[in-house]
Amino acid sequence: MRSPAPACPLAGHAAAATLIGFCTRLSRALDTAFFLASGVKEKEMDTPDSASRVFCGRFLSMVNTDDVNAIILAQKNMLDRFEKTNEMLLNFNNLSSVRLQQMSERFMHHTRTLVDMKRDLDSIFRRIRHPRGFTPRGRR
Repeated sequence: MRSPAPACPLAGHAAAATLIGFCTRLSRALDTAFFLASGVKEKEMDTPDSASRVFCGRFLSMVNTDDVNAIILAQKNMLDRFEKTNEMLLNFNNLSSVRLQQMSERFMHHTRTLVDMKRDLDSIFRRIRHPRGFTPRGRR
């Protein structure tokens, strides 16, 4: 089952154009190397049946533009999903940071409250154990 055509119809052509450009440069390089090595003049390099041109032509005929378009579309879909996921993670991190700040403040407040309560309870128990004006038996 083939995917629908990409949103930008030239996207597949851009990939094919890149491949054609590569093959053209490869063809020229191979032709130049071959003809410089064999001593053939520059005019004979442009023959349509040169080995490098045949090679590049066959290589390009193996590329299926529908497959290239499908790959490009799949990559765009994955990019969209990754961008959405990244945005959601950024939002989550921002919200978590705010929540952590709020909870840290509440934790510090509760900690101070507990320390104050402990100090008060220690004072109360100390007064209960040793009331003023009370002397324990045997010390009169």
